[in-house]
Amino acid sequence: MRSCFLFTADLENVWKMKRLLDGKAVMSILGLTHGGPQIGEWQKKLLKWQLAHPCGTFDDCADWLRESNAKRLKCS
Repeated sequence: MRSCFLFTADLENVWKMKRLLDGKAVMSILGLTHGGPQIGEWQKKLLKWQLAHPCGTFDDCADWLRESNAKRLKCS
């Protein structure tokens, strides 16, 4: 049953998927000068975004990252 979901959701090769944004791109977009645990957390969130938006582009992903970070900063 689970393997059927992988194929119908077109996830059978998900582990081969290249991330749209790497750690350096995340740091550049967020204006950070050094990495840290927050980069790993953002990369997890970006992977979820990318899976939810399989046709998303680098620019779409970068825009989402900027908006999400702005919301996070506004709430803190």
